[in-house]
Amino acid sequence: MSSYIKNITILSLILLVGCSRLPWKEESSPEKSMSNNLIDSDEILIEEETIANVDQLYGLHNKQTAEINSHKKDIDYLESKIDSLGLQVSNDMQSIRSMIMDLTSTVIESDNQRKIDKAADTTKSIDAVTQLNMKVRLNKDRVEQYTMFFDSVRFDMNQRYVILDNEVSTLKKALIEYISSSDTSAPESVPEVSDQEFRDRYSKYYKHYINEDYDLAIAGFNELLAINRNHDLSENCQYWMGEAYFAKGDYAVALKTFYDVFAFPNEKKEDDSQLKIGICYIKLNDNVRAKKELQNYVDQYPQGEFVSKARSYLGQLD
Repeated sequence: MSSYIKNITILSLILLVGCSRLPWKEESSPEKSMSNNLIDSDEILIEEETIANVDQLYGLHNKQTAEINSHKKDIDYLESKIDSLGLQVSNDMQSIRSMIMDLTSTVIESDNQRKIDKAADTTKSIDAVTQLNMKVRLNKDRVEQYTMFFDSVRFDMNQRYVILDNEVSTLKKALIEYISSSDTSAPESVPEVSDQEFRDRYSKYYKHYINEDYDLAIAGFNELLAINRNHDLSENCQYWMGEAYFAKGDYAVALKTFYDVFAFPNEKKEDDSQLKIGICYIKLNDNVRAKKELQNYVDQYPQGEFVSKARSYLGQLD
């Protein structure tokens, strides 16, 4: 296209120059001919300059055209790149929308599952509470049954205690009547027994204490003391009577009984009695005297069997 335009332009210039020399032009004089020759020479120069300028213009035109074509190629490349990026963006947006929909679905499913799990946990908790209530009611029924049973046993034991107490009272009365009916002139108001018989009876009454037959044990030890207060086991009889009263919860009588142990000469049970005196005062809520008696035990029997126990009680009273 540019070559075609160039050729047309050159042809037009030639025609213009040629027209200036047509035959119907008036012949000129020599001076005029010389002038015309000069003019023709100038025109030729102008023509050559014109042609050179045209060539230069066409060169610029071709260069610009090449640059335009290059820019067009760049534009086409950029447009294709933009189209490609637009397609990629579209695909990415589609993927993002798909991911958002998947996440939304997952969140909804998770929320629904959480609600279901929460409902299940609530149901389990209700079931657990129901089972616990059933166990509580069952245990309550069992406790009531056991309470009724123990009340029945306690009532039966109270009845037996009353019977035993009556028997002991009867034995005491019989013993008193026996002593009263004996010969007052005799040096001994109670019949003497041999040493072996005294020991056998002591073992028998001690077994009553071990078997928790405290009233029988007290009556028996009292009987032995009435027979012989100078026997080497008489102090033991006095001490175990105190333990029997203590076991029954009769702490005031037990306290007096333990004090009476010190009236016997053998001194075998004095340290034990001293400790029990302090404990009796604790049971009677007299902590001041309890502390004093327990300290007496520690001071009088520093090597005693129950020193650590006495100190433990003292520590509790501080």
